[in-house]
Amino acid sequence: DEPFTAIDSKTVADLISVVSAWHAEHRTVLAVLHDLDLVREYFPQTLLLAREEIAKGNTDAVLTPENLSKARSMIEAFDRQAHACARAA
Repeated sequence: DEPFTAIDSKTVADLISVVSAWHAEHRTVLAVLHDLDLVREYFPQTLLLAREEIAKGNTDAVLTPENLSKARSMIEAFDRQAHACARAA
């Protein structure tokens, strides 16, 4: 969760090198990031979540203005005080 937060720029560069090497080796890397610039630059596949799945796939296709707007509106509409309920299928 947020592996690039609260670390210096050299450590960020070192971590990016590791992630890039893993990607070159066809390893799967799961990371929770809120820095969309880092996501766009270093993560070719993305899962966009906001209380539920918004989109997944190639990062450029996922991080569109429409999908980001939908994610923001879902977060803003979330009521932490509401009772839990089952989602209709």
